[in-house]
Amino acid sequence: MAISVSGIGSGLDIEGIVSQLMAVEQQPLLRLASKEADIQATISSVGEFRSVLSTFRDAVNALGGDGAFDAVGSESTNEDAVTVSADGDAALGSFTVDVTRLAQAHKQASAAFASTDTFGGGLDDAVTFTVGGNSLTIDLSTAKTLSQIREEIIAAGADIDLSATLISEVGDGSAQRLVLSSGETGYDGRIQVAFGGTLDTDPATDPFSFATTNTDPDGVTLLEDQLDQLDASFSVDGFAMTRSNNEIDNAITGVTFTLAGAGAADISVARDGSQVSAAVSGMVDAYNELQTSLSSLS
Repeated sequence: MAISVSGIGSGLDIEGIVSQLMAVEQQPLLRLASKEADIQATISSVGEFRSVLSTFRDAVNALGGDGAFDAVGSESTNEDAVTVSADGDAALGSFTVDVTRLAQAHKQASAAFASTDTFGGGLDDAVTFTVGGNSLTIDLSTAKTLSQIREEIIAAGADIDLSATLISEVGDGSAQRLVLSSGETGYDGRIQVAFGGTLDTDPATDPFSFATTNTDPDGVTLLEDQLDQLDASFSVDGFAMTRSNNEIDNAITGVTFTLAGAGAADISVARDGSQVSAAVSGMVDAYNELQTSLSSLS
C-alpha cells in the first residue's frame, strides 16, 4: 500500500499552520503565567506592607511605652575616678563619690628557690590553695619542684580562680619564685595556703615562704593582717563604704558606677529627653514609610 502525507505537494504551509496551532494552544498557559506573575507581585507587595506595618507598630509602642518617658541619663564629672550608668529605678539627683582605693586581686610570691629544689616527700604531705569557697589540694607525698606544682595549679586552677607563674630572677634558674594570682578581687577572694602531712608542723611553717605582693595606695606592701585592704574603699556623700570589687551596683538604688582610680567625682542622674526625641523621630519615619507603601499598593 502506498503511503502519502496529506498536504505534501499541495502547496499548503504545513510548518506555519502547525506553529499557529501551537501558539493558540499556548494561550491558556501564557494567561496562567501572567496571572501567576500578578499574584506573586501581589503577595510580595502584601509581604512588604506587613513588614512596614510591623515597623510602624513597633515605633508606636516605643513611643507609647514607659521606657522612653522614664529613661534617665547619668554623668560623672571625673571619669578617671568613677564612671556611671543608671536605669529606670534610679532616683533623680546628684551624689559625690570619693574613691580612696580600688579593689585588688590577691597575689602571693614564694621565696626564691633553685629549679631543682623540691617540696614534700613525706607521708601525706600536701599543700591546699583556697580562693573564696573553693580549694585545690596538691599531693606532695612524692616531692615536687616549683615547676611541677605550677603545672598542677594551671591544670586545675581555673576551677578555683587561681593562676600561677614562675619568675626567674637569673637566667640559670637558680632563683625561681612561684607567683600565685587570685581570679577574684577583694578580701573574700584572697589566697589561703594550708599544709598537710609532715609539712603541717606545730606551729605551722610555710616551706615556700609565700608573701603578699599587693601594695596600698602609697605603694607599701600589704602584710597578712592588712588583707582587708584588698577591698575597694570609697564614700558616697560622705558615707564610708567598702566592696570586694570595683563595679558597684548596690550603693545607690538604680545606679551602677565603676571605680577607676583614686579621686572624687560628682555623679548626676537626670531625665533623658533624647530617648523621647528618638522615639518620636522613629515613629514619624515609620509613618512616612507606611504611607509610601500604601501608595505603592494602590
